[in-house]
Amino acid sequence: MNLLHKVPVLHRYRFKKAPGNCGFSLLEILVSLVIVGIIGVSIMTLQTSVWKRSTTSNRLLVAGQLIEKQIESIRMTIDQNPESNFPPQDGSLVENGISVSWKVLSAYRPKGATTTALKNVRQCVFTATWGKSKGDTLLVTTYISQLF
Repeated sequence: MNLLHKVPVLHRYRFKKAPGNCGFSLLEILVSLVIVGIIGVSIMTLQTSVWKRSTTSNRLLVAGQLIEKQIESIRMTIDQNPESNFPPQDGSLVENGISVSWKVLSAYRPKGATTTALKNVRQCVFTATWGKSKGDTLLVTTYISQLF
């Protein structure tokens, strides 16, 4: 008898998953967590940016409405008694955290014409501010007439 025949032959072991083992490895879990983390941070950054822009847009809209409301108020006051309520006076108001001020100036003819002031027309410059940033200001210029 041959003794070598009975000695088992050692095969090279390969790193294979067992046929019934179908789980995730630690490396796969870590990679997926990193990907989910990057996506989550990106979404939060985008959402924060949208909130800031929405707030700025809302403040700008409210400031424009306050200026429009004040222009109509000045025009209605002049319309009630044009002789005593013209020219309008400078003023200011604060509402909803927005400060609106206006200055009444003389109105002149367009460039190239004589530089005399128009008698029945005034230039009104409205400034609305609601924060300390550079973009937190709205400036509107309009003209108001004594005769509508």
